[in-house]
Amino acid sequence: MPDQSHIEILKKGTKTWNEWRQANPSLRPMLRSANLKGFDFQGYDLVFRGGFGGGTDFRDANLTGANLQGANLISSDLSGANLSNANCFGVNFGGTDLSGAKLNGADFSKTTLGDFLGAEFRSAKLVGASANSVEGNYADFSEADLTGATFSHVDLQNTRLNGAIINNATFSQCRVYGMAAWGLKGSPAKQSGLFVSPIIADIRPPTGRDMAHRTDQYESALTVDSLEFASLFYSLVERERFKDLFNMLTSKVVLILGRFIDPRMAVLQAVRSQLAESDYLPVVFDFSVPWHRDLTETVSSLAHMSRFVVADLTDPKSIPQELSRIIPFLPSVPVIPIIESSDIAPYAMFEHLTRYPWVLELVEYSDVQNLLLKLDSHVIKPAETFCENGQK
Repeated sequence: MPDQSHIEILKKGTKTWNEWRQANPSLRPMLRSANLKGFDFQGYDLVFRGGFGGGTDFRDANLTGANLQGANLISSDLSGANLSNANCFGVNFGGTDLSGAKLNGADFSKTTLGDFLGAEFRSAKLVGASANSVEGNYADFSEADLTGATFSHVDLQNTRLNGAIINNATFSQCRVYGMAAWGLKGSPAKQSGLFVSPIIADIRPPTGRDMAHRTDQYESALTVDSLEFASLFYSLVERERFKDLFNMLTSKVVLILGRFIDPRMAVLQAVRSQLAESDYLPVVFDFSVPWHRDLTETVSSLAHMSRFVVADLTDPKSIPQELSRIIPFLPSVPVIPIIESSDIAPYAMFEHLTRYPWVLELVEYSDVQNLLLKLDSHVIKPAETFCENGQK
């Protein structure tokens, strides 16, 4: 129960309250279980140094910029409250309802969080904060500092972490269905067992407290170990959705190979532009390879997703190795070789690759404009015919 005399002083206004606080600096205000719903604390001296007490009702209260460091707020109700730019360093919010609260720019470092469904933590500081077996659906952590924070068995479905700092943070056994986590900064200490599945065996997936006690029911759940990959892997859950995605890629992507130096690059870019106008998704492989893949592995991966491959054999360098990695193993992906007529002939080993039926007729061109004039009749139509009929 609260100290009723403290409540009466509080409700007399900021002047009376602050004077009382200054006259009694060592006294801890006792507001345990007080009903302070909607109370405006602007201008109040709220340095409690361990006071307050749990179970206080702060629903929809205005605590903007308040200094709550050291306050005991366990099992309180802060739903809908405004704590923007507040100092909540080290406060124990265990069992406290923070749902719908505005916490933007606040310092929640070293705190223990209760439920925070729909709470706004934009640009907030949560260094070393922890959340365990709580609900956090639709929360917004955009640009927040989560350095060293720990989220374990937390329902984070449909949350936003865009631009958040996650250096040395831990995300373990959390539900991340629908999460937006792009542009994350830093390297987390741990990411494991992140649930992507929305439905498992016709029951709700593990969320919040359920995840800590009923994980045996969710062993078949699709899980990933990366926040940024969660939305990508979600497409694997709904088979029809993944099927549509895969069909779109394999019916639209065209891989373009060749030399990425002038004037050869100008030819490849011109081909890319015209293919794009024909409603394809052309990819000129002129970007850096992933750190865990070499050049030919990356080219092969792209070819597996392609409708067909256009390979410029003019002045070849790496393309012989690339084609030797692609052609023998992808009979459903036609390869259309092109070459500038000023070149003497294709490289010597190319003749061996022409024995594969999915290597189509060599297209010679005199210049870029001549190639573009031939692109539809000599490249696109033969490739589409092969894709539809499986023959030259």
